Order: sequence, then structure tokens, then C-alpha cells
Amino acid sequence: MLGTILADFGRFALFKPLKGDVRTDWLVYILVGLAITWIVGIGRTWDDAYAPLWLRSGLPSVGYAIVLAAFIWVVVAALRPGRWTYRNVLLMVTMTAAPGIIYAIPVERFLDESAARAANFIFLAIVAAWRMALYFSFLRGAAKLPPIAATVAALLPPTLILAFVSAYGALEIVAGNMGGTDLPPGESIAASVLFFIAALCWISLPVLVIAWVALAIIRRRAKPRNAT
Repeated sequence: MLGTILADFGRFALFKPLKGDVRTDWLVYILVGLAITWIVGIGRTWDDAYAPLWLRSGLPSVGYAIVLAAFIWVVVAALRPGRWTYRNVLLMVTMTAAPGIIYAIPVERFLDESAARAANFIFLAIVAAWRMALYFSFLRGAAKLPPIAATVAALLPPTLILAFVSAYGALEIVAGNMGGTDLPPGESIAASVLFFIAALCWISLPVLVIAWVALAIIRRRAKPRNAT
């Protein structure tokens, strides 16, 4: 069974259908997902001798996954997706953790400081895009949301998070922690990209919120909630 479950995590990461019985073995799936999340969290900072012990433990990644799943579950529930339970959302979040193992590549060992930071920032962008694609695929497949609703459901939670973080001027710190590196402050390419992302989030946030409210009303009137 464990072999099938581990293979399913690989299948999910490659956008392929799962072969195991998730409904019966959901607890094992979640435990495996949390374990992978923990390992990826350790790999994010394992080669950073200056990172605090609590960060190097990998436990913040597990806590983040649990809280993020709750946040997504609450926000997207208004759009009445199918099979929308916290259990399913938590499983989805943990199943998107595996691509983050790329953070464990010790680029600092064979690149200079500037190049290593650039590589880690690129890794962060790749993993973020990969995870967003997996999340959107989950919304379209498992949650059965139509394209427009799935797009709003995919974009609103991260936009809310990034807008909130940027409002406190902590976007570079959060991005650095996620990528397992300290991003250079000031007028660097990474800082410019993060500033653009923050501005884009604040511009798109009102549009996404209006679309979310409209879709919630439309879908509530159209059909009853499918809570299976």
C-alpha cells in the first residue's frame, strides 16, 4: 500500500491520475504528505549553518501547510466546489510539497554568492509555478470547478497572502525563507520582481474579490453544495 501511495504522490506531481484508494486510505496519504512536507522543509535550509534551529527543523513547513489548507478551504468554499472538505484540501496542499525538494540542491557549494542567490530565486519561481499549476488542476479535476471559477479560486488565496505580506514590507523576507536563502535587498533583480508581484497583487485583488463574490452568488443559486 505504501508503495502505491508514494507512487501516487509522484503521479500527482506529474498531473497523472492517482491509482490508490484515497477515500479508504486518506489518513495514510495525509501522514505521508506531511512527512514529505517536513523533509522538504528540512531540505530548504539544511545547508544554511546560520539558519535558526526552529527553521532548520522543517516543522514550520508542516505548520504552514496545515494553516494554508485551512485558509484555502475557507476562501474557496463559497464557490461551492465538489468534494470540498478540509481533509481533501490538506491532502492536496501536502501533495504539492514534493517539487520543493529542488531547494535542497546545495548551489552555494559550487556557485558564488550572487549566482547562488539567483539560482535559489529561480528555483522559488519554478516551484511556485509548478504548485500553482497542480492546485489549478486539482480545482478543475477533483473539485469540478468550471474554468472561470477555478481561476478565481486559484488566484485569490495567494493574492490575498502576498498582498498582506507586502503591506508589512516582509515579502523579501518571506520569499527568502521559502527559497532557503537571503535575497539581496535594494535594487536587485529579485527585489524588482518582488515589487512587481506585490503591485500586481494589489491591482488584481479588487477584481478577484468582486469576481469571487459574484461567482459565489451565482453558484449558490445554481445548485446545492456537493459536500461528498
